[in-house]
Amino acid sequence: MTFAPANGIAIDVKGLSKSFGGREVVHELSMQVKRGSIYGFLGPNGSGKTTTIRMLCGLLTPDSGEGTFYGMRDPRGTAQDMIKRLGLLGREGQLAGELSGGCKQRLALGACTLPNPQLLLLDEPTAGVDPKARRDFWNEIHALAGHGLTVLVSTHYMDEAERCHEIAYIAYGRRLRPGASTTNCIGSIPRRRSRTCSSS
Repeated sequence: MTFAPANGIAIDVKGLSKSFGGREVVHELSMQVKRGSIYGFLGPNGSGKTTTIRMLCGLLTPDSGEGTFYGMRDPRGTAQDMIKRLGLLGREGQLAGELSGGCKQRLALGACTLPNPQLLLLDEPTAGVDPKARRDFWNEIHALAGHGLTVLVSTHYMDEAERCHEIAYIAYGRRLRPGASTTNCIGSIPRRRSRTCSSS
């Protein structure tokens, strides 16, 4: 993977594939993510979302494929400004392990965005978090995107997918057609054809 911006595209990957023990979990996945957009990565557990994000982060080496990203800025801003913006004032002396689930997620988001990155990769960031904390978290993501931050986020919550600017539905390691619905996804997946797509 290389780091080079091009024509307003933050992520441009082609033919990304990964197998574990002879089982292919991501199959020739290609996508483009525009700068400043929230790109949702929707799919059930085991569909290949986490593996894809780990490859994009450089934590896993793809078996094949290529991609370009744009580089990150140098760290700017202060931790106190971030704490205030995320509504964590008064909790500065509290250990992270003692925070509620929602506050932990906000703290993690603050730590990720403290150096003012241009790109944020989030793997199911609101799993196990209460509905109000999820809404607050997504409001913050939209605020960050409004300032030019590009976000690639995976989720299995349909209400969160609706808040993304674009959606890629992934099942059995394959990206389905853009805008695929439950009525036309059948047959898009060459393997396990006895199963149908589900909106849950």
